[in-house]
Amino acid sequence: MTRLASTAKAGFFPTPERVTELVTRFVISSSPRGRLLDPCCGEGIAAQCVAQAWNLEAYGIEIDAERAVEASSRLHRVLHLDYAAVRTPHHSFQVLYLNPPYDYAEDDGKRTEYQFLRDTVKWLQPGGLLVYIVPQNRVDPRMAGFLATAYESIRAYRFTDPEYAQFRQAVIFGIAKKEPSRDDATSLALLQHCRNGLPVLPESPSAEECYTLPGFSDDERFYFRCTEINPQEALAEAISSG
Repeated sequence: MTRLASTAKAGFFPTPERVTELVTRFVISSSPRGRLLDPCCGEGIAAQCVAQAWNLEAYGIEIDAERAVEASSRLHRVLHLDYAAVRTPHHSFQVLYLNPPYDYAEDDGKRTEYQFLRDTVKWLQPGGLLVYIVPQNRVDPRMAGFLATAYESIRAYRFTDPEYAQFRQAVIFGIAKKEPSRDDATSLALLQHCRNGLPVLPESPSAEECYTLPGFSDDERFYFRCTEINPQEALAEAISSG
């Protein structure tokens, strides 16, 4: 078994259903259609719940074969591979639901929580919503700095009890900026909040705490596939495009 595959098994912590249900309450208005991407979707339970609540098509990426099969029965489409091998246009998704493995990356020694955050922002539409689930103590200066540079309207909460006791996880929401811009004040505030104690994810978020998803513009050129050529997909493209 490769280290990446073993990491996927050892570092896989699905979002508790209670927490997922509370997350769905943070959007008060969504467009009639849209897409959600979960780059480490597991069995697809969380992505399915959020996508249904927000009227979105759910797309997933999962490196573990058994979990990918389970997710395929729940989501619009699932790719069984490493997220780095995915081909899809930039800015194609209105929601990025990100609960990455909790481990160290094989290539550069960085935490996978940060690696996934850094590498997947390109797929989120400007104005789109990030839902980021990580252990609270993993929010370090580099992660907080990246979040504040790439996202705005950032809010962070800890898991509810008793779910918080096991892994002490946080849910961080943010809206993707049109252009990255450094924001040291927001970065420092987020870091301090994560170190000193976050508020509990509320059962009834206020209107000020909630988000509105951006409008969806269907693009016939959208695709979601592996970087390697799939003969069936190549044939379909040749038939449709010549």
